[in-house]
Amino acid sequence: MANAPLFERKRKMIVTLLTIAILLFGIFCHFCEERDICYTCQDICSVLSVLCTSFAGILLVLELVAIVVPHANAIGDRAAMEARRETIIYQLENKTFKNDNNLGTTEVLSAIADYNGDVLKMRAGRKNPWISWFYAPYGEDLELIDLDDFL
Repeated sequence: MANAPLFERKRKMIVTLLTIAILLFGIFCHFCEERDICYTCQDICSVLSVLCTSFAGILLVLELVAIVVPHANAIGDRAAMEARRETIIYQLENKTFKNDNNLGTTEVLSAIADYNGDVLKMRAGRKNPWISWFYAPYGEDLELIDLDDFL
């Protein structure tokens, strides 16, 4: 979940809010069903209330799982990110990417860009109150890789 793009997490937040709106609409239809209007309106409200509340209930359970997952294995994800950083730093310190053809240089530079991008996305996501529940709390503790320190 830590590697998911920021747009995907914003989309999850919008889907969560839409699901809550569908649930509220289903509850509203349930209360409208109890009024004595006409039998056709009562039938429509009855069907809408059952469909909306059941659909929204199932989606809310799935969305709660999507919110809990990043926090369930936060220690393991943090260790994986730190190991990823240490691997890149090892390659930079020992210059394992340098050879006659510079074949490994692009891979190391793209790994640095990916790592730094993921850390910055986590930090930005944790600062945003609308989508912060989709991010694990360890993003602020990770250090960025500064390429100038190793060249």
